[in-house]
Amino acid sequence: MPPQQDTMLCNACIDLLSVVKTHPPGNWTGTKPALFEHPEGPNEWAGSHHVGAGDFYDAVRQGCYICWTIYRDCSTELREQAHTFRTFYQLRALDADGSAPHLEDHYELEFTTEILNGDAPIAKQQVFDCSGVFKILPKNEVSASGEPLALTPNTFSGKCKDQVRQWLDNCRATHVRCNQDWRTGAGSPARLLHINPTTRDTFRLEKFANRSRPPRYVTLSHCWGAGTAVTLTTANQQHLSAEWSPINSLPKRFQDAMQITSWMGVEYIWIDALCIIQDSRDDWLAESTKMGDIYTNSFCNIAATSADPQKGCFTERLVYMVEPYPLSDPQLHDREKTYVIGYDDFWSNSLTDTALHTRGWVLQERLLSPRTIHFGQEQIFWECRCEMACEAYPDGIPEQFHNRKMHAWRQADKILDPAYKRPSDVSLISKYLPRLISTWLTPGSKTDEPYWVYEVWSRIVEAYMECKLSYGEDKLVAISGIAQKVTEATNERYLAGLWDNALLQQSLLWHVLGRRQADGTPSVRSASAGDENYRAPSWSWASLEAKVIWNWPAKCDKVVMDILSTNVEQPKGSRLAKVSSAQMKIRGSLFEACLQIASRDMDGNPEEDGLYTLVLDSQDNSNNLQQYSMEPTIYLDTPMMPESDSMGVFLLPICTQWQERSGVEATTLAGLLLRKVVSLTAGTRYERIGIFGLDYSQTCAICGIRPDEARSIESISEGMRREDILLI
Repeated sequence: MPPQQDTMLCNACIDLLSVVKTHPPGNWTGTKPALFEHPEGPNEWAGSHHVGAGDFYDAVRQGCYICWTIYRDCSTELREQAHTFRTFYQLRALDADGSAPHLEDHYELEFTTEILNGDAPIAKQQVFDCSGVFKILPKNEVSASGEPLALTPNTFSGKCKDQVRQWLDNCRATHVRCNQDWRTGAGSPARLLHINPTTRDTFRLEKFANRSRPPRYVTLSHCWGAGTAVTLTTANQQHLSAEWSPINSLPKRFQDAMQITSWMGVEYIWIDALCIIQDSRDDWLAESTKMGDIYTNSFCNIAATSADPQKGCFTERLVYMVEPYPLSDPQLHDREKTYVIGYDDFWSNSLTDTALHTRGWVLQERLLSPRTIHFGQEQIFWECRCEMACEAYPDGIPEQFHNRKMHAWRQADKILDPAYKRPSDVSLISKYLPRLISTWLTPGSKTDEPYWVYEVWSRIVEAYMECKLSYGEDKLVAISGIAQKVTEATNERYLAGLWDNALLQQSLLWHVLGRRQADGTPSVRSASAGDENYRAPSWSWASLEAKVIWNWPAKCDKVVMDILSTNVEQPKGSRLAKVSSAQMKIRGSLFEACLQIASRDMDGNPEEDGLYTLVLDSQDNSNNLQQYSMEPTIYLDTPMMPESDSMGVFLLPICTQWQERSGVEATTLAGLLLRKVVSLTAGTRYERIGIFGLDYSQTCAICGIRPDEARSIESISEGMRREDILLI
């Protein structure tokens, strides 16, 4: 970490910014990268930044604003390699609206890093890009006063505390949406912690009658860990309820949260560790299944981003590293600092990439709370239904610093807002299906089209599957609050993470990216049906620990299988949170094949890199048996290795001309890869193991048709023999 000092830029960054004045665009400056080809655009400056051994990390330790931001943007594993970084830049001038370069007065600066000799476990050679872009803009566009920020070394003192008060008061006085009652049920907390209003240094556990409306309360989002030493149990429940206990007996994070709650003028706080009986499975199930309403009905949520419970909510921070950094006009030699440079990924850098936001439960806590105060590592962030702000941009994050991640941050609000609820007499997808098919996710589509509910849900699931849970069995529980809101918006039956509507067949085509989890470890499927640790059917993403891609709804021409029935059984009282068994009865076509790993390493051993071969037997028009080998697109849910390099599979086609995402060529035939499960008691059933995509010639091959017959894919699909199968 850099020492406390005034804000500075290292010599390499100063030289980089002066290139606008000293060099014409279009020519590379300095050392060329060794591992990648860098295009030299005619309207941009590009060159090397730090290429000497240890130069980049020296600049980080000295406190260079740009280098420190790049360093902060890296994962923990990459930061350990910072002494090996070689950095290269692209700088371009843009019009004020961000359009094509015309050498005006707005700039974008991007960095690419290469590692030539890394240390384990990082590959010795690799290239990676920063996830964000530095924006260099006139100061008057992003700061009304241009005055230095009134920051203090502690994140909750002096002017910083005054700023939070201003956000809170403004929200309560002027934000209509933030003060609306978005409650959807009677999911009130059974218990709250009452902070002594007289002394403010003691608390007591108070119980509220079921379905009674509790007093105004605050919630806490935090990381569980070894430091969460004080919890509510059956043994201490009576003591915590009968007597006032000292707040300073609690972990530091809980102490800080109670201090903030009192400062807000609120007497009650809900903390999961102290309001749910931790050694009672029944109490945990009862309270966890109404977690969504608990956060939706709160006055404010406090988010403590640190992973260390003993650090508390308030942190000492490097004041000079808080956005934005002032500098002079890149085109002029004038030393007056009329510009600022800011990183458009700083919201994610400070919040979403922290330990708290890798916790699965926190996603719905953040999305459902009416307002949240985030105590970040460098500054305090404010988020409500109407505004996103921080200490650096107290009047709201400028649009210039909004990137894709920020736009997605509050995308679920329309699902939650009562104003967008649909009539209960007809499901959303059934009512709007004809219009949905005709307009289907075209580039000009508006966010008020009916598909937005499902599009937002699939994006939420993608983000959720990048998070971790201490207990895998909570996979459906920890997102059930948001699922409840979708149910209310659509009036549709929830199917263990999917929805019972006319697009259900296509929604089965989610897939796992690279057979891995978000942290790079191999993906894992939970226990199968019948096991005591079972949590979801194989056709649901909830059955996996994996990084999931789910572009749904997606365009297709024809669905070639029917879902005859679905049955999801849940324990009593679990609502949308638990599944004890599930099955889907399907009428479709099955094609048996052998799946083999296609790649080999230098020693001839199988190497699972995502390339697979399908070997299948098919009959031609003369009923002659032919063996056909192909390498289609295959996305397996979990790796085959090291257990096996081949396995028997079944292809279940779902739809033709599947447009998995815009801008890519449609897949002629897409469907599920299945594994047969035979039981003496339950008969033959099938489990999902992945998805496949076939081109036209491959589709013809599995149906025993010569490609030169030039038959349409529709006529080919109509000729497929269909049978009833049970998917579990």
